[in-house]
Amino acid sequence: MDEYVYGYPLVMMDVTRQVTTAAANAGEYSAPMNQFARIRAYVSPEFKNVVRISVNSL
Repeated sequence: MDEYVYGYPLVMMDVTRQVTTAAANAGEYSAPMNQFARIRAYVSPEFKNVVRISVNSL
């Protein structure tokens, strides 16, 4: 149980990084490594690239 509680968020964070950086050019929701991507509006519930993006954080 401890491995799941402490390891699963790290695995999901790495999967999120891989999904959001697997782009040739910077877009609305993704950008290649060493480039900025700015999400200018809240993400709709139909956005399924990563598990969940927090809409209440900066």
